[in-house]
Amino acid sequence: MVTGRPLKFKKEKDFVGYLMANADKWVKDFFEDDIEKIKENPYIKFKRFGANQPRIDIIVRTKGGKKIGIECKNPSQSFHELSRSVSQLLAYSILAEEIGEPFTDLALISSDKNDIAFKIIRRFNLPIRVFYVDKEIHGEMR
Repeated sequence: MVTGRPLKFKKEKDFVGYLMANADKWVKDFFEDDIEKIKENPYIKFKRFGANQPRIDIIVRTKGGKKIGIECKNPSQSFHELSRSVSQLLAYSILAEEIGEPFTDLALISSDKNDIAFKIIRRFNLPIRVFYVDKEIHGEMR
C-alpha cells in the first residue's frame, strides 16, 4: 500500500542520517539513558553468512548497560516494509544471541505512522518497541 504522500526524507539513508545526527536527544527520550557508543549499519558478525552478512541499521550501547538493536524504516510501501521489519528485527536478535552479544532491547523507528508493525508486535507480545519520528515530532506507539 503506497501512502500517496511525499516522504519526509528522500531515502532511508537520509532518515538514518537524521537519527544519527540527533541521537543524543531521542536515545535519552526513548530509552531514558545516555549513549556510550552508537554505530550505524554495523554487521552482525556471523561467519556462516560469508560476505553477505546481515546489517542492522543502528546499535546503541548506553551508559546504563543496554545494547539496543534498531531497525529504521522510511517506507514508500508502508504495509509491506513495516510488517517485514518485525521479522528482520527478530532475526537480528537471534543472530546476536548466537554470537554471544544479545540485545537487551529491540526497536523499530519509522518515519511513517502506519501502525501495522505495532499491531503485529502487540498481538504476538513481541519484545520490540515502535517509535515514530519525523522532523517535527517523535514518540512511541502504544
